[in-house]
Amino acid sequence: MAEVKFCTKCGGSLPNDAKFCPGCGIATKKSYRPGVGYYLLVAVLLIGCIFAYGLMSYNTMTPQERAHFNAKDNAQACWDEYHDKVNDPRMSKQELGIIYGACKLLDERAKNR
Repeated sequence: MAEVKFCTKCGGSLPNDAKFCPGCGIATKKSYRPGVGYYLLVAVLLIGCIFAYGLMSYNTMTPQERAHFNAKDNAQACWDEYHDKVNDPRMSKQELGIIYGACKLLDERAKNR
């Protein structure tokens, strides 16, 4: 059996699909259910807040901390490149030695900062 609805203003009974009360003309309250746009907006705001927090964290670093952070990233990128090149048959031992030396140097610089 269908649930009977009543007007919140005049108390008259409402048809299930009524948008307005037939007795007093007030708009009926529909249950609100957020759509996809709402969830998309929340996701964009959340991602924006995370990005802003990361940006603020990076900008609050001293120049020395930022240099150390970048030096560690550079050293890691160098080692990643070296490990990619080790199995490349086109790379000579001399070229691999140069890359290895550069990575060691970047590691030392990152530790000394």
